[in-house]
Amino acid sequence: NLNPKHAYLRLLFVFWAMYCLHWNMAYTSVLFTLITHAPLDKEIANINDLKDSGLKTSVERIWLHFFDRFEIDETTRSVLNHNVVCPLIDSCVQQFARHRNFSFMGRKKTVENLLNLRRSKVHRLSENMVSYCVSILMSKGSPLVGGLNKLLRSTLDFGFLMK
Repeated sequence: NLNPKHAYLRLLFVFWAMYCLHWNMAYTSVLFTLITHAPLDKEIANINDLKDSGLKTSVERIWLHFFDRFEIDETTRSVLNHNVVCPLIDSCVQQFARHRNFSFMGRKKTVENLLNLRRSKVHRLSENMVSYCVSILMSKGSPLVGGLNKLLRSTLDFGFLMK
């Protein structure tokens, strides 16, 4: 016989079972609420969401020179107006991972290397911020072909160009 002999032990087990069921229901309802109504902010998916979020953006210095020379759209310009200066990429990424209060803009290869290191999880925007179509026409046998190929290869490695 597994039932306890004394009535107060039976009563204690009944209250214990009710207590466990109460916590189980509370846990289940809170979990269900968190799953259906996430308390986190909306995910930033594109440049317009980044602009609307009001986050400050940290930009590599090379990008500042690039954006100053070319004409860019108003959305990107408004994102760049909330610029935070980071002297080094590593310190910038550490601050980004620690505080999570700004966005980081960098070259594609730099972001991919950060993702491969797996020290911090980085969410990339699915779209490019700025893209330009470049066409180069040369005559056959031009002496500039070798140097141009080397230049294009290095800009591809830096992430400035895509194939």
